[in-house]
Amino acid sequence: MTPSYGFYLDFPQTSKEDSLAANWGGVTTVKAAYLFEPVNSKLASDEVQYVIGAQANVWTEYMNNTAKVEYMMFPRLSAISEVLWSPKDARNWDDFKSRMVIQYQRYKIWGNFYNPAGLDME
Repeated sequence: MTPSYGFYLDFPQTSKEDSLAANWGGVTTVKAAYLFEPVNSKLASDEVQYVIGAQANVWTEYMNNTAKVEYMMFPRLSAISEVLWSPKDARNWDDFKSRMVIQYQRYKIWGNFYNPAGLDME
């Protein structure tokens, strides 16, 4: 499962970002990525059995450096990871936001570029 909405990290995180991907894919905020449910009611009951996992994508043909790639991935990749690795009933947006304070510190220690306002975008 690799849905374009929510899991394509080359889509901008806000409508203010300059991105060619916005022209065809729209905006995907951290919250939208976190709240996306890969196995949802749009799938027929006989289709659910074929979903064995999901993946996030980041197409880099319009990104000319690794800093831009990292900025586009983080913190949305953290949100997607929790969606894919945690049962739906164990996920909570407000709890995720509070835990991301520590994750942002990790990004800094690792020297990652990231969207510092990502969690504030609804």
